[in-house]
Amino acid sequence: MADSSTQTWSLEVSDDSWIEDWDMKIHRCSHCDRPFVSAARLAQHVQAWHTGLAPVLHPYRKPSSDTGAGSDELVVIAPHGDLFLSVPKRSPKHRRTTVRFQVISSILWMASRVFSSMFGPTSRFQEAIVLRRSHITGFPPVVVALDDDLEALKFVLTALHFPHRPLSSPDYKLMTEVAALCDKYELQQSLQPVADRYFLPIGMEISNFNRNPNWLLISYVFGYEQIFAAVSKYIILRLTGTQQAYIDCRIPAKVTGMTRVAPPPPRAQSLTGCPFRTQTR
Repeated sequence: MADSSTQTWSLEVSDDSWIEDWDMKIHRCSHCDRPFVSAARLAQHVQAWHTGLAPVLHPYRKPSSDTGAGSDELVVIAPHGDLFLSVPKRSPKHRRTTVRFQVISSILWMASRVFSSMFGPTSRFQEAIVLRRSHITGFPPVVVALDDDLEALKFVLTALHFPHRPLSSPDYKLMTEVAALCDKYELQQSLQPVADRYFLPIGMEISNFNRNPNWLLISYVFGYEQIFAAVSKYIILRLTGTQQAYIDCRIPAKVTGMTRVAPPPPRAQSLTGCPFRTQTR
């Protein structure tokens, strides 16, 4: 008989055939609803804890994913989505209400480097860790709270999940908020086709620049050089002067690096003293 101490094992040959039969199913105990990775492990659990002479097992509490206790509205963007994005909703009675969007996390992290850091498969942020735990245990989707504009977020999420479905025509305010959202989460490239279809035709009409200086932000985010130059010229020649108290203009975060509000000077004497009130998000 060969000595077992001298036996060698080949590292080149490995049997991975078991992977082909792995159904990836979460096996749950019918008595306590605990999850197990295999039927064999579940059988061991039932034998140890749910037979006549087994010790008393403490009740199993499922982890809760509902962090938005005041939430009262659900918008299903993707019926089988694995993630809830929760945003506050303005209520006329000042009640604390939120809206949750059910989405697919992989679509988000493929569309945005920021979302990839938050939800990506290699991310070590808490959102990604809880999301992976939800995938393994099979519990309800994770809830992540955001503080973004409700309508803009709905427009962006719908565009990302249904690229071939027609979107509602945006107004000026919505386009501004969508541009700010794309600037914040680095969604410019993913939303570029949508902006070209819905935003660009409106921006090409020079009359739309009147009283709408935030076209400066929209054109900057989506790279519309002609519109950016025209809006800049319009602001300098038409909206700076003694009759204009200030210009409410959203500035991209990459330009300023922080949120700031600059009070207007008493009187605009030159280009360097233009009465701007700038804001970033």
